[in-house]
Amino acid sequence: MNGAVFLDRDGTVIDDTGYLDDPAGVRLMAGAAAGLRLLDRTGRPIVVVSNQSGIGRGRITKDAAAMVHQRFVEIVAAEGVDFAGCYYCPHAPMVGCTCRKPATGLFD
Repeated sequence: MNGAVFLDRDGTVIDDTGYLDDPAGVRLMAGAAAGLRLLDRTGRPIVVVSNQSGIGRGRITKDAAAMVHQRFVEIVAAEGVDFAGCYYCPHAPMVGCTCRKPATGLFD
């Protein structure tokens, strides 16, 4: 089977609380763990791509974002799923970068 599955993080896998800066706030959405396990069984790589504009807007620090990301990966791994990759755009929307979704920079 070819191809990878690309997923957003906030509001897709974890609750979207807006500018999440505390690892204790990472919560899987209802049904996310079961869905991720089903995807994992297909043998396709699972990749997370997410806009994290809170960094570029000065609402969260890079360190806080890294701690949230680490907790996210730990929680998902505890459910038996490992991601092939996780990629984030840290830029604010007004920067006009090519990695902010819906641009394709994170996919490329």
